[in-house]
This record gives sequence, C-alpha cells and structure tokens, in this order.
Amino acid sequence: MHPTPIIPKFDPSLVYDPAEDSFLLLDAIEADLSTIEKTQPRICMEIGSGSGCVITFLAQVLKKLSMSPLFIATDINSHSCKATQRTLAHNRISHSAVINTTLAQSLEHSLYSSVDVLLFNPPYVPTDTDCEPEKTPLSAAWAGGDRGTENIDKVIKTATALLSKRGVFYLVVLEQNGLDRVRAMYRKEGFESETILSRRAGSESLHVVRFRKQKTKAPL
Repeated sequence: MHPTPIIPKFDPSLVYDPAEDSFLLLDAIEADLSTIEKTQPRICMEIGSGSGCVITFLAQVLKKLSMSPLFIATDINSHSCKATQRTLAHNRISHSAVINTTLAQSLEHSLYSSVDVLLFNPPYVPTDTDCEPEKTPLSAAWAGGDRGTENIDKVIKTATALLSKRGVFYLVVLEQNGLDRVRAMYRKEGFESETILSRRAGSESLHVVRFRKQKTKAPL
C-alpha cells in the first residue's frame, strides 16, 4: 500500500479538501497499477486537480516503479492550481506543470493523442439548473448541473482528443449520475469501459470507471 501524499495547509473554503471520492480514486489507481504500468506512460494528466492529492499520488507510485513521465494538472480554480503546485513541490515532484483552465482547453491540440493516463474526479453532485448554487471558487468542485453530469458529458471530447492509443482514463461517477447511461454514452464515442472500484460513502455510491479507446468505434 502506498502512502497518501502530504498535503500542505490551504483554505478549505477555496480549495476542495480530499474526501472519500478522492481516496477512492487513489485506491483505484493502486488496484489497477498493472494496467497503468503497461501503458509505459510518458504524459499523465489530472483534470480538476484540487489540492493536488491525486496527481501527486500517481507521481509517487510511478516514481517507485522508476517511471518519470510528465505530470500535468489543470483546474478552473486558481486557488486549486496554487495548492496543487505546493503539494507537488512539497512531495518533491518536479517534472510537472499546473495550468489554470477549464477541463483541458488549449491543450487538446498540443497534446493530441499524447496522454497515457488521464484522471478526472468531476463535480458530480446534481444541482437544479433553475436554482444554481452561489458561484464560489469551491462550488466548481462539486456542482455538476442537471443529473450531475455536465462535465462528465463535456469531457468525452477532451478524452477523445487527448488519450493516446494505449491510454487509460479514470473517471469518478456517482450512481445517481446514471452509471449505465454514462458508460453507454462513452461507448458510442468509441470507448470500452470497466468499473475498477466501487464504494459507498454515506448516502453516496461511488464508482471509478476506466475507459480506453476501442480499436474500432462501436456501432450506434
């Protein structure tokens, strides 16, 4: 078992504090490490890095396997970007870049078909579109819009553009998001999927699903 990275102190009203969903993703990385290792990753990316806990954990795990890919983290929240930079530095992960952007905008062209490991713990909490939560730096980390799938749906194009032929994409999905619907939607876009880990956290049932590109696109 690999230790959780040391997270420097930050303002929890500005940056998403690692929680059960974060730790589930860490456990999924560990559980599926043999698959990740087989990709021989050169570029790893986390979308919505928050505190930097997950991307730093992946970097530490791969470092122990004598792998040193480039680690890229993105977040729409500038406070989260600063927190991620601090966490990476505190844990002595130097081969990295942190970018303040929505999903992976501006990177889809330059990193086309180049990302071998992609991670995303999206804002998955369903929120009423007629009564949206107050826009704060932290709300972007949890407010997922109708069904909670606003960013889960949007990131399909991002994953299609970024993932290498051997790449793997790990996505956290809430049962309430409609797990079967999400998997079917990705399948239509040419991805095969497998649930790596599932866990109940209070009233939430969470899953980490691994997607990768099919050799031939599935029929509609």
